[in-house]
Amino acid sequence: MYKNCSFAFILMFASISIFPSIVSAAPPLPSTGVRLTVSIFGDGTVTSFPTGISCSSTCIGTFDADSNVVLTAVASNGSIFSGWSGVCIGNTSTCTVSMDIVKNATAKFSFVDMVAPVVSAFSIPANSSSRIIHISTLTATDVVGVTGYIITETPSKPSASAIGWTPNVPITFVATGTGNKTLYAWAKDASGNVSQSLSAIVVIAPPVSGTCGANNGRSLAAVPTTNLCVTGVASNMMGLGPWNWMCTGTNGGTTANCSALLGFPVNINFAGTGGGSVSGDVSCPSGPVHLSETFGDGTTVNLFATPNAISTFHGWSGACNTTARNCSITMDRSKTVTATFINAHKAKIGAAGYFSLGAAFSGATNGATIWALDDDLTEVLTVNKILTLVGGYNSTYTGRTGQPTVLTGPLNVRSGRLTVDRLSVK
Repeated sequence: MYKNCSFAFILMFASISIFPSIVSAAPPLPSTGVRLTVSIFGDGTVTSFPTGISCSSTCIGTFDADSNVVLTAVASNGSIFSGWSGVCIGNTSTCTVSMDIVKNATAKFSFVDMVAPVVSAFSIPANSSSRIIHISTLTATDVVGVTGYIITETPSKPSASAIGWTPNVPITFVATGTGNKTLYAWAKDASGNVSQSLSAIVVIAPPVSGTCGANNGRSLAAVPTTNLCVTGVASNMMGLGPWNWMCTGTNGGTTANCSALLGFPVNINFAGTGGGSVSGDVSCPSGPVHLSETFGDGTTVNLFATPNAISTFHGWSGACNTTARNCSITMDRSKTVTATFINAHKAKIGAAGYFSLGAAFSGATNGATIWALDDDLTEVLTVNKILTLVGGYNSTYTGRTGQPTVLTGPLNVRSGRLTVDRLSVK
């Protein structure tokens, strides 16, 4: 059973003092950037956007998380950008990197050789007997290294890709023809730089062998100075008689050895009213002329005299003294001979000779036979006897030539009778 109760609450208030205070703001949270490392190989720089990377070796930049960073590669002079590796790939100069995590990129630069090689020496023979030219010297240098050589016949610079480059110094070059040729030597390097040329001249001609001249093998009274070589170059004379010399070939031709003997001259003279020639060990045409030819000491020289068609041989004089047409001389000193020829008789009656037909007609007796020389006779003839005229005889009257005697002039037959054989009257 409940009872009514009364409760009394007593509130007691105490005195409370409130004092103001200063509250400081909390420090901000640290940044959450992401690191990007860029390495560089070669000669160049890499920069970034936004800024943070700008270096030519290796550098590190920190960028906002999840931001995009654009890297740009710039090659230095003498280099080229050759490509990225790491987070960047390809060979374009820019690369965009998403900075979601720590990243690494590498930029590579390659050296570019801008300096051409230098050909410092080039020489070839001055003369060649063949179109195959041997290279005596070819030297070239380069700051990196020479990778090719070429020789041309034109002064135009060849391209680095032209046909004909060789990695080694060429030993020979085949020219396109003969004559005076100018050859040009060039060098190149791995970067395709081609040098300036050095040139050299060669004369290409076929070989010419030496050939002895007319005095080779002859006997001469003095040292020869002419007619030494037909082809080639004559050397200095050797000896005091006999003499020796060489005819040196050109352009690789062979050399001929030549010589001449010390000898004595034989002098051949002609005399008389007629004409003829001397043959044998000499060859001398119809005189009167003078011939001098030299023969070796102790040599026997054989001569033979031949009169012309209207002459007779009268004999030799000098070193030979005979009426025989043959003459032999031993050469132990200088010798002189004279061959004498006289005009043949224009006509003969028996053994008697006459120097004109008119004289023969006057000296002939009635019934005589007159032989006439095979010759052109210009005379005025008068016949007053009974005569026979037979023409066309040789100069010795030992036979007939087959040709008539030709008479130019009148032939008058006043009395008597003239019987003719092989006479032509003009």
